[in-house]
Amino acid sequence: MTIHYKSILHNVSRLIKYGVFFIFLILVASCSTTKYVNEDEILLVNNDIIIANKQKKDSTQTSFTIDELNAILKQQPNRKSFGIPFYLAIYNLSNQNRIDKKIDVKIKKANKKNKRITEKNEKKLSKNPNYLPKDSVERKNTLGENLREIGEAPVLLDSNSIAKSVSQLNIFLLNRGYFSNTVRDTIIFHKKYRHDTVNDNKKYRKASVQYLVELGSPSIVYYYDHDIRDSSIRAILAKRKDTKIELGKNFNTDQLDEERKKVTELLLENGYFYFNREFIFFKIDSSCQFKRLDVTLSIQNFKYKDVGRDSILERQHQQYTINNPKYYIGLTARDTTSNLYSIRHYTVPGDSSKYTTIYYATKLKYKPALLSDALYYQSGQLYRKSHEEKTYKKISSLGIFKTTNINYANGPNNSLTPVVFSQPAKSQSFTVSTDGKHFSGLYGITGSLMYTHNNLFGGGERLSISVGGGLEMQRLLFQSDSSSSLIGDLPRIYNTFNTAEFGPRISLTFPRFLFLPRYSKRFTSARTELSASVNYQRRPDFTRGIEEFSFGWIWNETPKITHRFNPIMLSAIAISKSDEFQQRIDELNDRFLAASYQDHIIAGSKYSFTYLGKDLKKRHSNDFIGTVETAGNILRSVNDLLGRPYDNEATSSYNLFNIRFAQFAKLSLDYRHTFRVSHDMRKRIFVVYRAAGGIGIPLTNLSEALPFEKSFFAGGANGMRAWKVRTLGPGSYLDPNARFDKIGDIQLEGNIELRFPLIKKMDGAFFVDAGNIWLLNEDSLRIGGKFTKETFISEIGIGAGLGLRVDIDFFIIRLDLALPVKHPAMPNGSRWIYQGGFTEERNRYFTPQFNLGIGLPF
Repeated sequence: MTIHYKSILHNVSRLIKYGVFFIFLILVASCSTTKYVNEDEILLVNNDIIIANKQKKDSTQTSFTIDELNAILKQQPNRKSFGIPFYLAIYNLSNQNRIDKKIDVKIKKANKKNKRITEKNEKKLSKNPNYLPKDSVERKNTLGENLREIGEAPVLLDSNSIAKSVSQLNIFLLNRGYFSNTVRDTIIFHKKYRHDTVNDNKKYRKASVQYLVELGSPSIVYYYDHDIRDSSIRAILAKRKDTKIELGKNFNTDQLDEERKKVTELLLENGYFYFNREFIFFKIDSSCQFKRLDVTLSIQNFKYKDVGRDSILERQHQQYTINNPKYYIGLTARDTTSNLYSIRHYTVPGDSSKYTTIYYATKLKYKPALLSDALYYQSGQLYRKSHEEKTYKKISSLGIFKTTNINYANGPNNSLTPVVFSQPAKSQSFTVSTDGKHFSGLYGITGSLMYTHNNLFGGGERLSISVGGGLEMQRLLFQSDSSSSLIGDLPRIYNTFNTAEFGPRISLTFPRFLFLPRYSKRFTSARTELSASVNYQRRPDFTRGIEEFSFGWIWNETPKITHRFNPIMLSAIAISKSDEFQQRIDELNDRFLAASYQDHIIAGSKYSFTYLGKDLKKRHSNDFIGTVETAGNILRSVNDLLGRPYDNEATSSYNLFNIRFAQFAKLSLDYRHTFRVSHDMRKRIFVVYRAAGGIGIPLTNLSEALPFEKSFFAGGANGMRAWKVRTLGPGSYLDPNARFDKIGDIQLEGNIELRFPLIKKMDGAFFVDAGNIWLLNEDSLRIGGKFTKETFISEIGIGAGLGLRVDIDFFIIRLDLALPVKHPAMPNGSRWIYQGGFTEERNRYFTPQFNLGIGLPF
């Protein structure tokens, strides 16, 4: 079938023309950046910070960057993208006179509509007193007003802001140990024309501010110690080894704040309930030697008012112990004096120090053990701030309460009674959801019904029952892709919903570790999940039934680190292939493909480690996901130990329930690094790096290939975006039939994406994707698909493109347009897009791909 390249080029050229025209308008507008700057005003175009006598860093200096100093300045110029004041340019596209005229027109229209609405409401109310009047309408913004909301008004030079900036720089440098620093500002006016004279002030419409910083010699911390009269506190602090004060380095008030924070946290962990950081102060002695400081930490006594004497007294800080925690369910502090029901639950039977008194006004819907176990307090123990935090996290993770508050009541002998108030949430809910899909001209729709019960047996068990299904357009696996184009007729099968999927799923989550109760208390989010599902899929080439069951433990080691271990994962896959599909597989005599589309059972285990450290407020942050999965190894070993004969002598394999079970080991890794280009958060410019890879090794019982659903693939909206999903690789294999569903045993992929703001709630992106998949073993039907250390680098595909990200509050809509730059399926010497000429056959492999996605790709 002929590809309509003329139509493609025509539409692409139109897109380029509109894009160039839009950029031209922005550039023209940016040339007149002083459009809304009056004659007596100056546009601030740049801040320049210069460190006088700047030398290389030495080991005694506390590092800081120019970006950190720049972030302190009280007045920042208009934001720029690639050196152009983009937002100011958009603002300048507006015209105040036109805005005023259109506002008058829109106000008149709105007034007319409101007059009609008022008359209509009066008529309706006269006939029906229960009629709900319609609301009046407000005028809509004009185009000019929208441009001004998206853009930025010109930033005008302000002498007061400059003076404040100088003061802030002084303070910052003082806090970094430069006590003798000086900062001077200079305004540099920009001439409009080269021949302008210096005294012709009317020509000056733009200016930069230069801040000259003279640091002077830094003051160095050479001694640090404690001076504490309270022997108990002194003994606690003497055991510390993680002080934040660095000797031999610049004096730094940030380190003092960190030290104050750490000491406060330590004392709050040792029973000092009423202690706070305001009791800590530092003595700085600079009399020893020139620029050398001695720092001493001291702690004030607790001060209180003696009402009888009407005076302020002092005493040493007191340690407090926990006494008889109380838990109020569905009650407030006002209800505690009412006649309430109560249960005293012992965490350890017979141990009077480990019990919680639970109060309630109506029937208690929760097991006492659930509530008692959620409290990390024990009578007789010292108060610990971490126990309070763990209690909040544990109660929140149960998902059965709307709000929780913890108060403390003073008791005898320096004791505290924790009083917990929790308000129950609705235990049952029902949701309906639908979603649309679009991929490469193919459409689909999915939907689901879900019922949830958050307290099934009274112990915080969460039951979820869902039924989902969908209809999609799909290409045949052996349908030639040569007919696929951005414009033109598609085969008739593409225009029908030829793929259906349907199936129920049930899951039950317990807020603790089943079978491992002693470890549940260690993690506030410990939970156990059991799930089972049945899924039916019908495609033009085959129908597939999947039955799955899994049992696993999930826990959060820290807020950023999550572990998930599934010791039991069972899947049974039954495939019924169409005659044409089976005939095609037989004709190819492809053991790899045949093994991928056969009935099989997967019985294995899986462990995943997730670290989510992404923080846009930090300059550098990282995410990491690692997964290890095995299947069939225990079953194979048991059969071998029992000496059972093979169920299939030809493949030396065993069956489970008369179905061959898969045996493999698989490792997947995914690392992401986010780098914020500037300290200025307003710029929202980020570079994101991603490196992902994995290997799956098919073992004895199913050595031909990994199961299809466990194999690696390349392409799609979240990976190699210049290729359709499952169309790249393996290796340098060239598929003359352009079949889909290319899978492999090894995957390597790397991505770099520059994300930058365009207009309000819309960001742009430039990206480069590189990667491929490979086979572990040679396959005569996939020549070049095997991974070899000599050739794999040359077989890495490269794609590049640009995209838009539109933030609509609830989620991000992502549009990406990518083009293959290097195609590994091409012969050596013609893999790059600029090699080998532009023939019709070759252009098939260098076609731009459009991707529509939800959320960021990584």
